[in-house]
Amino acid sequence: MKRVWGLLLLMALLGAALPCGAQISKVDPILLKTPNPWVYECTEELVLELLVAPEITYSTGGRDAENYFFYLTVEFLYLQDWPWNGLDKSSFQLRHDASGEIIPLNYMMTSMLGIKNHWKTMADPLELGSLIKLDLVFDVDVTDETGWTLLFSPAARGDEPSCEVEIPLRVGRLERH
Repeated sequence: MKRVWGLLLLMALLGAALPCGAQISKVDPILLKTPNPWVYECTEELVLELLVAPEITYSTGGRDAENYFFYLTVEFLYLQDWPWNGLDKSSFQLRHDASGEIIPLNYMMTSMLGIKNHWKTMADPLELGSLIKLDLVFDVDVTDETGWTLLFSPAARGDEPSCEVEIPLRVGRLERH
């Protein structure tokens, strides 16, 4: 019952904060039972949506890459009843499927873009209903269009992940699941 009241409160708060309810229905199929092929649930309380197709670029946010940046925009919805002290930087990793290489998040670039775009950062505390838009940046040395997987293992800073989802990615295109 506590979860139902929390979800109702979340809908009321977000409905007042957002220009229309369409954004939250797009992000969270749990609330309105609307399927979205770009939404991935790790659990019912930890949801990720791919917002923009991934791209590989030489620079982003006014910074040049050593080789290339693999860049994508996601939105993370937090619906747990207890606060988290922010997402750990290990919550997002990129796998190059051909080589098996696991690429860590470029935390500095990800944080810098969040601040530049006036969005919350991964370090911000998460409360019930937190909706965080993140530009994820990874340093890569290959420009393959296919064969990428985002490893989403959300964890509070300093904690172990509570679940894991593997999200196939294709540069320049959002893939349905």
